[in-house]
Parts: sequence; C-alpha cells; structure tokens
Amino acid sequence: MTQMLAPEVKSLALIGAAIGCGAPDECCADAPLALRDSGLAAALSGGGLRAAWQAIHLTPRRSDGADPLATVGDLARRLAIDTSELSRARQRFVAFGGDHTAAIGIWSGAARGLRAHGSNGETPGAFGLIWVDAHMDAHTFATTESRMIHGMPVACLLGHGDPSLTRLAGAQAAVAPENLCLIGTRSFEAGEAALLARLGVRIIPIDEVQRIGFAAALNEARAIASRGTAGYGLSLDIDAFDPGEAPGTGYWEPNGLHADEVAPALRALARDSRFVSLEIAEYNPHKDADGRTARLIERMVKSATGA
Repeated sequence: MTQMLAPEVKSLALIGAAIGCGAPDECCADAPLALRDSGLAAALSGGGLRAAWQAIHLTPRRSDGADPLATVGDLARRLAIDTSELSRARQRFVAFGGDHTAAIGIWSGAARGLRAHGSNGETPGAFGLIWVDAHMDAHTFATTESRMIHGMPVACLLGHGDPSLTRLAGAQAAVAPENLCLIGTRSFEAGEAALLARLGVRIIPIDEVQRIGFAAALNEARAIASRGTAGYGLSLDIDAFDPGEAPGTGYWEPNGLHADEVAPALRALARDSRFVSLEIAEYNPHKDADGRTARLIERMVKSATGA
C-alpha cells in the first residue's frame, strides 16, 4: 500500500510489472526499470500531484528456464494484491508492463478491490475495461498455435482460459462482456474473434476509429465500461499506435493510432471519478528510437491522469 500523503496533495501510484516470458520477445520486461530510471515519476509530479513508484515486480525469464504459465500466474497474483488494495482505497494508479500478460493480474485485482463500492444502482464488484490495442488478445490455449500467453489476457479477464489465470478476481470473471470494449484492433485470428463475437463484446476496429475519430470511439467505450459498474480502467498497448510514432514496442502493426488524436481524448479520463487506473503494455525500450516512445508514454499518462 502506498504511504498516505497530506490531504492537499493528490497522489498517483506507479506499479511496474517486469515480465516478458509471455511473449516471443522478452525485452518488454525491461520497460518498467527503464521508465523508472528515465525519471518518469518526477516528470509526472507537479501542480499538486505527486507520483511515486510503489513497486516493480521482477520475474524470471523464459530464456533462463522459467515456465511461462507458472511465471505469469505468480506475477498475476502479486499484482492483484497491489491493485486490489489501491482500488479499494480509491487510489488512482498507473501500471507499466512488461508484456500484456500483466493485465491479467492488474485488472483482476482492480475488479476485486471494487466489489464493496457499488452505489446509486451500480453493481457491487462490477468492473469495466477499455482495451486499446492492435490485437484482440482473446486467445485461449485451445485457439492459439503459438501458445504465447500475451495473446490471452482479454479471454482470461472474461473468464476463459487456464483456471490459474481466470479466478483471480474471485468467483466471477473480472470483466463482464457487456462492460468491455476494444478500440483500434487491426490484427487478429479467427479463434479469438469467434470468442468475442459469441460473447457480444463491442469492438471498434481501426477503420471505424479512423472514420468516427478516436474521441468518439473513446466516448462510446467509456459508456460501455461505466454502465452499471463501480469503476473502469483503460489498458493501452503501445502497438496500438502507428509504428512511426511509437517504434519501441514488441510487434509493429502498420496503420495505427496517432498520438495527437489520442492524447487530447484521454484528458476526459482524468476528470472522471469512475476512472480507476491506466495500464501501459508492451513497451520495448530496446527498440525505441531517440526516446520517442518513452516521451509518447509520458504524454499519454499525463493526459489520462491530469499530471
């Protein structure tokens, strides 16, 4: 738990999830330490807001013999403890991966922490999520040939997948299909698309985003994520952006989002009391060009949190 600050100072807790064994390229595991060492907390502090690193969770590497499922599961449990406590206290936080498997623990814990906060017709424990990503990340071990777990977090949060990754929020899945919205998808496979279609998850693919604008897409997603819930979060995969603007990610996908459109839209989150937290995933500092992606991350966090 973060140290309590003086009432007149708002605080922002930063959490790192240094994991890469859920993806073919493990270098995203170095992202949290790289962001910490770049002075991100100081850059986010000021104007009445104090940002501080609460924890950076380290994990073993698959290349050193670590078992991916066991490693992802262990980290998920540790992250869920942190985010459950923060959400229960209504402490806004930003979590940094690592590959996108970190989302399983981050959002399961956030959902668990909100279970006691239903009011004004809200369902206690109901949690909403906006997933901004080039990919659907909705595979299970039954639908993916690669068996890479970073392609599974959405399915796990919906309660589909290995039991060690689907029960972290409690008896219920972390997120109900009607409170989940994907934005910016442009690369996916049949198995994961079929699961989301069967569950009725709203997907706003990149061509629709380009037609209606990111702000309109985000407004719809916020309505979905906050409908009858005690709060919602946003998971932002760096590969959602066009590679020319964000080269520092594990897997480039052309024709992505543009920072100049996304950043202004995210400011609405900072003013929304229902917004719980932000996750940044799949940043690979080894592929960054002149710190371009790190600066983009700082910009997105500032916009979403009011830093």
